[in-house]
Amino acid sequence: MHKLLLMSCTLFLMACSSSSPSTNPPPGSAGPLLWSSPQTWGGKVPGTGDTVTIPKDKTILLDVSPPALRGLTVEGTLSFDPRAHVTLRTDYVMVHGKLQAGTEAQPITGKAEIVLTSNNLSDNIHSMGAKVLGLMGGTLDLHGSPQVKTWTRLSATATAGSSTITVKDALDWKVGDEIIITSSSFYNPYSPKPQTERRQITKISGQTLTLSQPLSFAHWGTTASGVQEQAEVGLLSHNVVVRSDEAILDTGTVAGSKQIGGHLMAMSGSTVHINGVEFRDMGQRSVFGRYPIHFHQLAAGGAGSYVKNSSIWRTYNRCVVIHGTHKLLIENNVMYNATGHCVYFEEGSETGNTVKNNLVAYVKALKDTARLIPTDDRPSAYWVTRPSNTLTGNSASEAHIGYWYALPEKPLPFGRGTQDVSWMDSVYPRREFLGGFDGNVSHSAWQGLFVDTSLSSTLCASTASRNTCKDHSNLSSMGTSTSYYAPRTVPARDIETDKKTNMPVPARFQNFTAYKHQNQAVWFRGGYLELLNPVLADNVIGAIFASSRAYLTGGLFIGKTENTLGNATEQEPRTGFQFYDGPVGVRNSTFKNYTGERSAALGYLRHTSFNLSGQNYASKLTFENSNRVYLDTPPAPNFNNTEDPHDGYRGAVFYDQDGSVTGVANRHVTANTPFLTGSKCNLQAAWNAYVCDSTYLNLSVNVLDATEVSNPTAAFTVERNDGQSIALWGVPNGTSKAADTFQTRIIATPGGNAPLYSYTLGSGTGKIPGKVLVSVTVDGLPTDNQFVNISAVPGTTGAWAELIIPVSGPVYVYRTWWFDENSGAGLPKVSALSDLYQNKGTVYYQDAQGIHVVLAIPDPLKSRYVSVHVCQTRKCS
Repeated sequence: MHKLLLMSCTLFLMACSSSSPSTNPPPGSAGPLLWSSPQTWGGKVPGTGDTVTIPKDKTILLDVSPPALRGLTVEGTLSFDPRAHVTLRTDYVMVHGKLQAGTEAQPITGKAEIVLTSNNLSDNIHSMGAKVLGLMGGTLDLHGSPQVKTWTRLSATATAGSSTITVKDALDWKVGDEIIITSSSFYNPYSPKPQTERRQITKISGQTLTLSQPLSFAHWGTTASGVQEQAEVGLLSHNVVVRSDEAILDTGTVAGSKQIGGHLMAMSGSTVHINGVEFRDMGQRSVFGRYPIHFHQLAAGGAGSYVKNSSIWRTYNRCVVIHGTHKLLIENNVMYNATGHCVYFEEGSETGNTVKNNLVAYVKALKDTARLIPTDDRPSAYWVTRPSNTLTGNSASEAHIGYWYALPEKPLPFGRGTQDVSWMDSVYPRREFLGGFDGNVSHSAWQGLFVDTSLSSTLCASTASRNTCKDHSNLSSMGTSTSYYAPRTVPARDIETDKKTNMPVPARFQNFTAYKHQNQAVWFRGGYLELLNPVLADNVIGAIFASSRAYLTGGLFIGKTENTLGNATEQEPRTGFQFYDGPVGVRNSTFKNYTGERSAALGYLRHTSFNLSGQNYASKLTFENSNRVYLDTPPAPNFNNTEDPHDGYRGAVFYDQDGSVTGVANRHVTANTPFLTGSKCNLQAAWNAYVCDSTYLNLSVNVLDATEVSNPTAAFTVERNDGQSIALWGVPNGTSKAADTFQTRIIATPGGNAPLYSYTLGSGTGKIPGKVLVSVTVDGLPTDNQFVNISAVPGTTGAWAELIIPVSGPVYVYRTWWFDENSGAGLPKVSALSDLYQNKGTVYYQDAQGIHVVLAIPDPLKSRYVSVHVCQTRKCS
């Protein structure tokens, strides 16, 4: 039965006529019309199963709990009595006008509950599905009793078996409230055993809370070596509740077996004010668009809307989803026991939103076909697809990743249908400034802050117009790809073609605290990034930068604190900062308590196969109770169902600028690879590494004619003229492809005309390559906060190396990276090696050994690389 609001004519309402009911309350009534009054409804209040509409210009006060409704549409205003205890049970609510359970000025002091029921799960209300609290241009005000704090921390360690906890802050929580105490241990998402615990408060004495049952795990409650590692305590209970009905918890029902919870969906033109509300058992598993709280394409209309001081827990599909919406405020919320990425920026189009002081604890994975997007099997607490949003003061725990910056080349549209989304073609998340990342915390997760790997489209190319791929609402429409974050002044202008005028805007991730991570606390991929003033403690690995011009400044690294909860052999060895790629650096930082077998403050990514910079550097470091460096003996290559030759690690070198690592300025630390060492090197046995007074260049060899093989049994070699050599199996490029790129570090001649060493290239197949490109590079050190200006590493100005390529017969030698009509006939051949050394880089020499070339870096501030093609055909055609 569909019930419309009608006014009864009475003897006291003389102007009433049967053809035109009054739109005003009856005479003598004050305030809104009462739901409980038959007169409000024309003589009969709505009954069980009714579908009710509140017309425009009508205001109803919900002063009683009505029978369970089939549905409710609000065109006018429906307000909950702020002092009563009222429950609204309905299959759906659709708001075009106003729905109020409290306001900012007058929050609910009684109790208000909206229960979305499971009677008609095939509903598709306004294309929003079933069990929806929907807004189509309407306003939602939900305001529970204000709290002093929604989450705090322990002030004393709580042992397993304890029935009390003591918290840091004075609170106004109540007996009967439900709370969570977060984990203080490590967390392995591949075999998850969460230690976040939910309990009910049975007694409050000052700042001591008595719990409904003893704790199953210990929870740390003091600082640990000065680090704020106290477990968080979060409030779940509020006196305004939006939840699914009880069927969601009964696996014998359709709703329970398929996890079809309720969901809130705000469409364009809507306004949402949520403060002090409990959202429980919300979201619909594996269904796009059916999330506990969903801001759907509000665009700039998101300004003024917020979710604050609330809880969202036991969810079946994310927590808060921000989709095509800008300028929201998500603040002081507690989110617990979520499924899939929790705080979720959906497309990469969202900007100007603020996510502040939230607590997310325990985020579960969706596996295989249950995933909505490919990465739901590695869920994050905060999934950020556009960097121009602000995250400050948040906490994450027991997720695969705490904060995942998954930045696509262009936004991936979801549910855009017939819309013109060409405006997305000028949005480039990977090049945008960082809105803000400051004071966030991650702990008890696999990784803490991860800036890499985004969604990619299988419907269109990454650079294609978004109008060619408007909807990625199925798993097969998406893949993943590495994501290189390099913010620029004008993001829409291409970096490669506009390097000089489109200057970098370094992204600074500030004051990040991360502890108890079983993998890395921080992983960056990008350029012009800085991790500023981090505190990284009790992590297996503190930080790794797969980056160029990315630096860690002002860090505190602690290998082990007195918080030993969860420590086990699988969390060993531990490393503070692991060099990788480059140039990257760690500066002005302190390392403490890195002890134990193979543990150290500094190392290299174990055991990388990829290219590295010999100018990765350390400066102004201090060490307390720590082994400063440890580099494993490079392992043998592995081609057993993988492609892992470990070439990068075998040639690992980093630079100690000021001597704070080695004790002498301008020294290099190398892996235990004899090829990297010479007469000016000394073995540091405790480090399993050498300290060298040498100059290093980065050598790359590209074999261009497929004369090498895939998964080779014999390595490509670079042999020094003193007999030392290094075996290389190639930079990974796919197990079915021929190896074509080989890289390592070599000791350079720092100047003059007499070579310190010469290097001969040797094919793993014994074949003579008809086309080969050899190059050397050198990187500098940053001298400004933009990381644009650099200084040269001492010894690299004028550094050079002699290479011998075993090619016989007529050859062409070109000093070029690519060929065009101006490439000419190539370099001239000289008849004596002395002429080669006198004319570095401008001639070549040939003898029985092959082609001799000199690769020189006259001034690394002007050009940091030089390359030469050696080919048996003109222009290597």
